[in-house]
Amino acid sequence: KEIYVIFREMYARYWCKLNTITNGDEHLVNLCLQCQNILQRTQPKVAYHFKSLGTGVIEQTIDWIRFAFARHLQVDQLLLLWDRVIAFDSLLVLPILAAAIISFRSSSLLATETKAQVAEVLGETARLNVA
Repeated sequence: KEIYVIFREMYARYWCKLNTITNGDEHLVNLCLQCQNILQRTQPKVAYHFKSLGTGVIEQTIDWIRFAFARHLQVDQLLLLWDRVIAFDSLLVLPILAAAIISFRSSSLLATETKAQVAEVLGETARLNVA
């Protein structure tokens, strides 16, 4: 019963914002735009490269953000990430991590020639460490 109460509170406070299309500060659309803005400022070559391949930052990161990395990280790393969401009381941790992953893999991403190769480079998230 205690786990249900915790899950309900987390859903009401955080995860419901990732499942609605609104323009609120910490809702899905704005979080995706935050990730895009971070990358355009810090990794403009990667953002331009994505655009030249017919893809975009949002297209490549929306699943990470929408599912709060639940389908993409090992359980221990996922719990560390969610612990940070709770500690900062903010979902902005999600686009920051998404931008950090792209930044970390920027050299591999700049060597890609197709959207499929971009997805392949970004698809390997099982070994990522949030800490």
